[in-house]
Amino acid sequence: MHPTNKLTTLKARLPMITLLLFILQPCMDVISYFIGKSGISNIPTLLMRVTVLWAVLLLAFILSKKKRIYIITAVILTVYTLCHIYACTLHGYNDPIGDIANLARIYHMPIMALCLITFVKANEGVYKAIRVGFAVCLVIIAVIEVISVITGTNPYTYANKSIGIIGWFNDGSAQSAVLSALVPMFAAMTVGRFKSNLPMLILNALFSSLILFMFATRLAYIALLMTFLGLVITLLITDRKSIKAIVSLSLIFVLFVCAYPISPMIKNQNMVSVNAVKKQAHIDSLVTGDKAEDLREAYEYYMGGLVGRFGLERVAEEYNYSTEAGDICDVRRMKKTYCSLLMEEQGVTAMLFGMELGDMTHEEWIHDVENDFHGVFYLTGGVGLIMLSLFLLYFVLITFKALIRDFKGVFNIESAGLGMAFIAIMLHAYATCGVLRRPGSSIYLSAILASVYFFVNHRKGLHYDRNKK
Repeated sequence: MHPTNKLTTLKARLPMITLLLFILQPCMDVISYFIGKSGISNIPTLLMRVTVLWAVLLLAFILSKKKRIYIITAVILTVYTLCHIYACTLHGYNDPIGDIANLARIYHMPIMALCLITFVKANEGVYKAIRVGFAVCLVIIAVIEVISVITGTNPYTYANKSIGIIGWFNDGSAQSAVLSALVPMFAAMTVGRFKSNLPMLILNALFSSLILFMFATRLAYIALLMTFLGLVITLLITDRKSIKAIVSLSLIFVLFVCAYPISPMIKNQNMVSVNAVKKQAHIDSLVTGDKAEDLREAYEYYMGGLVGRFGLERVAEEYNYSTEAGDICDVRRMKKTYCSLLMEEQGVTAMLFGMELGDMTHEEWIHDVENDFHGVFYLTGGVGLIMLSLFLLYFVLITFKALIRDFKGVFNIESAGLGMAFIAIMLHAYATCGVLRRPGSSIYLSAILASVYFFVNHRKGLHYDRNKK
């Protein structure tokens, strides 16, 4: 077959390839769950994800008309990686393979976004395949959750409290991010397709909202309310004649606002509050005075790694000699404090190019922070964080530019679904470590960014061309 014909065939098959790529995601997550549960190394699933990424990257490179973008990206990432390695070797590089593998997880999102942009430029059907892929993924995840509940194998979102339906998925934060991205896209598709078919609209809306409601995280609940309020507002702006859809979605929004006091999320928060009281009583029994040495037992019990690495006096100063459980038992704060002190100790190179992941573990206490943007800063330095932030900011700017130039042409249910999915997943990136370093969830962010690029560039351009004709 002639090379040109091969390329044409590849382009024609891109929508199906893209759809299969998304169907693979929950399947690989489930395989990873059972492998982890059996105690086997996660290398098989890691190899699967690496193979998928390289296959997608190779295909995108072949199809791209601007291969220099890929070459420039490869050069930038290679140079940065060498700088990061140099910064780590200054302080003893104990696990370079594990550290570089962690960098690869961070690189996954922008690389996959670049590949999907190439796909959608080569064949506009990829955009629809992404939207369908999101819906199919949500259905697959829902089926897995139902089976896990029926078979009594649901591991719970909060395992120690037996709260939340998560299904056969490992990482609660990552899965919360995945669902919070999938539901707005699915709900927007539902409204677009069934706004005149009330039973189907309500059925699909309740299906998607219950998945977030039963997951039990605060961010999932926020995503639920944001989705239905956002859809109502969008319809009021773009299609006020869809009275039935507006009223139905409004009632669903009100229903879940009223269900707030009895939600699994509140049940979890109430248990957290009870535990906080118990922890405060325990701390009070350990503290013997207001000097640093009087705090030792409490600080070592709850922050042993931090105290062991930097000393009691230093830690007590950072915490202002606090005896409050809200301070001492705040795991997020402890991890940020550890990484901040470590970066201060390692100096300018660490601030610029980051620190080794292994350095964040001390005496089996893991201090890898639980917020993605903080994590990217500590692991890749200011240079890495700025590069990633600029990459994300580009898509925000082209969206605002498109809205300013052609609000009516760009703002609709379809774009609102994209926007809400982006906001939901970025909230997770800010508040958890479940997105930017988790390829299983970051691929959905990549797809959202590629869809945004298509929607505000190619789709808008086509819209203008039709007007000219």
